[in-house]
Amino acid sequence: MVLEHRGKIIRESRRFIKLQNGRMTFELHYKFPDESFVSRSELRFLSRNEIEDRVAASGLRVEKVFGGWHFEPFDEVLSPEIIFILRLP
Repeated sequence: MVLEHRGKIIRESRRFIKLQNGRMTFELHYKFPDESFVSRSELRFLSRNEIEDRVAASGLRVEKVFGGWHFEPFDEVLSPEIIFILRLP
């Protein structure tokens, strides 16, 4: 990806490293005109039930669950996202 900031070109690339035990490790590489940076990250993916358990333990309640940012119905297999609307009890 090529970005422009204050007239300077910044190149960003992403490198997948591994997916293991529900955790995805990846790197973001940023190349500026005079230097470069690497940011390494790890994401953990929880199931809907795991998230709902944590929500309940925090004292909140799940009001609605969507499968995307346009309020699509949630499908455990097909939805690219899990979007929760939470409320205080």
